[in-house]
Amino acid sequence: MEGVEVQPHIQLRKGQVQPVVLTMGDPKRVDEANYDPTGRVVAEGKKKMLTVAIRACADLTKEFSSK
Repeated sequence: MEGVEVQPHIQLRKGQVQPVVLTMGDPKRVDEANYDPTGRVVAEGKKKMLTVAIRACADLTKEFSSK
């Protein structure tokens, strides 16, 4: 789910939420037609992006849950 869709559900349950935004590829180079959603590079990129997001969320949870 996107952050915009998740945020109201968490707020209704008295939780705090901030979306983590990730960008796949370089938005400045869209016209180069180098995006291949079925290719190996994109699959690896998605895995790396998800790993970064999970680690960021884990670090933020550790930092702010102790306060």
